[in-house]
Amino acid sequence: MNSSMDTPGYTLLEVLIVMALMAIASGIALPGILNLVESSHKRTTITNLISGFNLARTIAIQEGTSVTICPLDIHGLCSRDWSKPIILFRDPDRTRQLRQQNQILRTIGPPSTGRLTINTANRRYFGYRATGMARSAIGNIIWCPDNNMDTNAIQLRINMGGRLGHAQDRDGDGIVEGSDGQAITCTNDP
Repeated sequence: MNSSMDTPGYTLLEVLIVMALMAIASGIALPGILNLVESSHKRTTITNLISGFNLARTIAIQEGTSVTICPLDIHGLCSRDWSKPIILFRDPDRTRQLRQQNQILRTIGPPSTGRLTINTANRRYFGYRATGMARSAIGNIIWCPDNNMDTNAIQLRINMGGRLGHAQDRDGDGIVEGSDGQAITCTNDP
């Protein structure tokens, strides 16, 4: 004889207690998980940029040609919109324009989170000469998270020798200092 009294069940109070405990646990764990995801996206973006710049410099030296790094507009010219994919391409005449698809060395997708700010004086590009030098195409790239937390920002610097360097937190305040010696701020970015 099987009755509905024989089946185990939960009271409304038990279900509410379990739901409250899950909500509390989620509230504690969620910020940590979000920071972990953001940190992973930041590392991926920086790794892709470093890998791309190193490839561009290596190809410039190996092939004895100029290589340009920039986002492109619809005409294949270097653009200032660094939220677009970044194209590394052979640019033997240093026109800063992609003329043929076979000149493309690599495409770096835009960051999935955060944003890039590029400081290259009045240029829209970074570039390497056949010697591997950057000379007139030096500057820096700042990645800021979507939440504008300065403590999570990073800066990559490209020097005249074409080498990349990371900005450091020299004063121990948790924020890296930019190439100007000042703490990087994400809130004033355009």
